[in-house]
Amino acid sequence: MTTTAVSRGDIDVLVSATGVLEPSNFVDVGAQVSGLLDVIHVRVGEHISKDQLLAEIDPTIYLARVDANRAQLKNQQAQLAMLQVQLEQTASTLRAEEANLDYARIYSTMEGTVVSITARQGQTLNTSQQAPVLMRIADLSSMKVRAQVSEADVGKLAPGDRVYSPLWANLESRFMASLTTSNPLPK
Repeated sequence: MTTTAVSRGDIDVLVSATGVLEPSNFVDVGAQVSGLLDVIHVRVGEHISKDQLLAEIDPTIYLARVDANRAQLKNQQAQLAMLQVQLEQTASTLRAEEANLDYARIYSTMEGTVVSITARQGQTLNTSQQAPVLMRIADLSSMKVRAQVSEADVGKLAPGDRVYSPLWANLESRFMASLTTSNPLPK
């Protein structure tokens, strides 16, 4: 018979769950103008900074529209006060076309990591219905596990409990967290 001295320690309650690891903060990057996706400047897994150029849509059509409006504006300016209303209208149209030209260059709105790219270089983007998603950028410094727990184990858990999760790639490492719930737990 083997004996050992009594000591105090922590008791872990083992609850098995399956889930998905998600970033707490992310943004889906889309396009505001239609056209041919000319260049994607980033790769999946690349860390990027806020305002970094991510992709470019072929600007040919938008550049031509800006040039045409500039020429029309100069022509109307030469015809003086008689065309003041047309002049203001053309200036407004020019501002809109210059904005569309700027939208052909897509920049990051946050610092993070490119976690997926759903568009392909050479793909035609159509923004008439909704903005197409080109890629997802995430802040990987804070992650959450969206887990599904067996009904039999739910009673063992409470919001605020300290939990840990291993990753299949490295079962020796434990990632510590605090339990939160999206659905109220029964009492």
